[in-house]
Amino acid sequence: MKNKVKKLESKIIHTGKMMSLHHDKIELPDGQTATRDVISHPGATVILPYLGDGKMILTRQYRYPINETILEFPAGCLEANEQPELCAQRELQEEISYKAGTLKSLGYIYPSPGFCDEIQHFFFATDLEKSALPMDADEILEPVVISISEFENKMLDGSFVDGKSMAIFLKARMLGVI
Repeated sequence: MKNKVKKLESKIIHTGKMMSLHHDKIELPDGQTATRDVISHPGATVILPYLGDGKMILTRQYRYPINETILEFPAGCLEANEQPELCAQRELQEEISYKAGTLKSLGYIYPSPGFCDEIQHFFFATDLEKSALPMDADEILEPVVISISEFENKMLDGSFVDGKSMAIFLKARMLGVI
């Protein structure tokens, strides 16, 4: 299906550190007009750091919007004009103090296309080496080593709730890299 919607107007409602909110007026294929609120996001990377022997590194991270600490794979926003591969390496160092010798793209997803244009680039990281760079000071997180079977059990019992991490894990499993 081709894009048959025409943007007539766009008004920026709010601009923040990592996103902006637009209120758009659009013309639908039948000629009627409608409005859409859209969050513009710079994009992000999600990385599955694999140690080998069935072990992965996740983060236990406090997330302010949900006021919870959850397990998730390292991830972060792209900086201006930053390539996804460079962002992935930077996020590995900032969040778990590792750098990847090998970084393989696993594709991408749109996590919330109904209201946000964010794209999340997936990477599988291997040949991991400790990094000399310190972790980010403004994040509340700690690295956690977990086995593939522990991860799967947490998904099944409902104690693992991060969608992007489940998506990259399932993609890696289906591609046979873990």
